Amino acid sequence: MDENKGVIFLVEEDEVVRNLCVRILVEAGFAVNYFVSHPALRARFCLVKTMPDLVIANWGDGKGLVLAEWLKKERDFSATILMTGRMEELDAKGFLLLRKPISPRDLVSAVRNKLEKHRPVSWE
Repeated sequence: MDENKGVIFLVEEDEVVRNLCVRILVEAGFAVNYFVSHPALRARFCLVKTMPDLVIANWGDGKGLVLAEWLKKERDFSATILMTGRMEELDAKGFLLLRKPISPRDLVSAVRNKLEKHRPVSWE
């Protein structure tokens, strides 16, 4: 990794999916902190002084959406991507929802696009 392209907090309970996402994102130049549960990521947000650039959370029976809404309301943080393996229609309430399985190229592209939309003016 030559240059850190952003810090990502990833929450995914499935170890195989989590490890794959971490590997893909690190190889693309991102720094990734991963969590095995939504409460663990939420607790970390309560402790950090420096926010990540992006959060990727699995749907987890709606827990990911609850986390995304909490981040937006309580932390004024909306750079969140939700991922799900579910095929039925889900109301992601305006958050980007990616369907698993997702190709490495599509994952990295979604992350880059989301970061561009939420990049602070001082980064330009």
